[in-house]
Amino acid sequence: MSIFSLGDTIGDLKRFRDIVTIISENGFAYVIDKTELKWAVPFQYRVRAFFKAHLGMVDTSRQDTLPVRLRKLFIRLGPTFVKLGQVLSVRSDLLPPEFTAELSKLTDEVPPFSYQEAKKIIEAEFKQPVNKLFKQFDEKPLAAASLAQVHKAVLNSGEKVAIKVQRPGIRSVVEKDIHIMFYLAKIIEERVPEFRVYRPVAIVREFADSIMRELDFTAEAAHAKRFERMFAGDPTVKVAHMFSDYSTKNVLTMELIRGVKVDDVTKLTEKGIDPKILAVNGANAFLCQVFLEGFFHADPHPGNYFAMPNNIFAFIDYGMVGRLSTYDRRELASLFISFVNHDSESVIEHIKHLVEIPVSANIEAFEHDVDDILDQWYDAKLREISLAEAFFKIIDSGRKNRIYFPAKFVFLGKTLFTIEAMGQRLDPDFDFSKQLEPFIKKILQAELNPLRIKTQIEDKALDYVSYLETLPQMTIRLLEKIDSGEIGVKINSEEMREIEIKMNNDNYKQLVIFGLIFLLIFLLWVLKR
Repeated sequence: MSIFSLGDTIGDLKRFRDIVTIISENGFAYVIDKTELKWAVPFQYRVRAFFKAHLGMVDTSRQDTLPVRLRKLFIRLGPTFVKLGQVLSVRSDLLPPEFTAELSKLTDEVPPFSYQEAKKIIEAEFKQPVNKLFKQFDEKPLAAASLAQVHKAVLNSGEKVAIKVQRPGIRSVVEKDIHIMFYLAKIIEERVPEFRVYRPVAIVREFADSIMRELDFTAEAAHAKRFERMFAGDPTVKVAHMFSDYSTKNVLTMELIRGVKVDDVTKLTEKGIDPKILAVNGANAFLCQVFLEGFFHADPHPGNYFAMPNNIFAFIDYGMVGRLSTYDRRELASLFISFVNHDSESVIEHIKHLVEIPVSANIEAFEHDVDDILDQWYDAKLREISLAEAFFKIIDSGRKNRIYFPAKFVFLGKTLFTIEAMGQRLDPDFDFSKQLEPFIKKILQAELNPLRIKTQIEDKALDYVSYLETLPQMTIRLLEKIDSGEIGVKINSEEMREIEIKMNNDNYKQLVIFGLIFLLIFLLWVLKR
């Protein structure tokens, strides 16, 4: 059953009451009041809150700032909400900077579960004792997080591996919490108008999709294999090899990556690793993912990046990934070209092609903000304002003006910002724009390749023949209906905006472009005859 199939019900009533009570106790009672969910708060707590209010007692939960209270609330609500807070910490398109900065302090480090529990899960998955499956297995975990923990081991074949074991019962906990999150999001969106701008239902829906994929280790294994194929033969990048025979939905076995964390510059130098070369290798690895493959590692923090001998850049933890279509990559390339060429109008147009612009959006204010941000970037020195920082400022302006960036672009922005910051930490003279340039050229070469254009025309030719065959008849019927008064024609400014947004859609553009190309080819063929 889908976790959203009972969206109008609460699900686990006890857990629901616990969540509502914790929300009330942590300085968010006004949200419970506005959503008319007081009935879920236990009677004794309501009595205590009543006397506090009427006896003039200080509510210590309100002494912290709102962002701090939100971070503390997520911690008290448990691992599912901590994960939500971590995701929101990079959503500068939805939350103001003071919130994202505070939520970025959330960590999912928790006490490990016992070796006996880990052993029980592994043996249940593989129907064999641990000592038969592995030559050696470290009972003490290497790391523990809210969803899983990692143990070092050695396969019978001698390979050193890291084994990720899902926390017992965590799937059930997450599913119940997401069910309640979704219910609360719907109630908040309906009853608290000032919160609608944050689109709580959409946030929960995206988060649910992300965390349920993260709980399926077969998906992470597939991601890792794709990255491994992507960098096969590249001596500058290392991806942990996945051992499919030792991996399931709840257990993941991968090659143990031994290296130095990329933010430890002193240790890098001690190990003979050149920080400047490493900065370039790391940037190239991610730009390849984004612009050439459209499939990128979307969990950017220093703990996931390592340096190995010979300046090899390695990254781990492949649960969160981003995907970009060919259209996305083409628009991004054009956007960055306009950036470098100081063409503000073109930058704004390409941004409009990537975002969602509702009728309530303040487009004029957004355009002014973007123009100012670009002016600052053009006039700034390298370390005063970065390319990624400028991109994030644009996203923040979108939030304020109700222009919505798809989550994939926000995660992309965070990834590029992290890689740029890493590069500048490793090499103070690191120039992200220079690293970006060859990848943009590759996209342009690929897009303008005559063979690619020919293939696209051939793929779509029959579709467009069908459109062209029916177009005259449909046009005549439409004109007849307009002439007879059956159809009234009235276009206002809002409708024109919707038409503009539709025409910016990739499918509409392709239809027009390939239709014209096909018509041109047809006319040339007729003239030759």
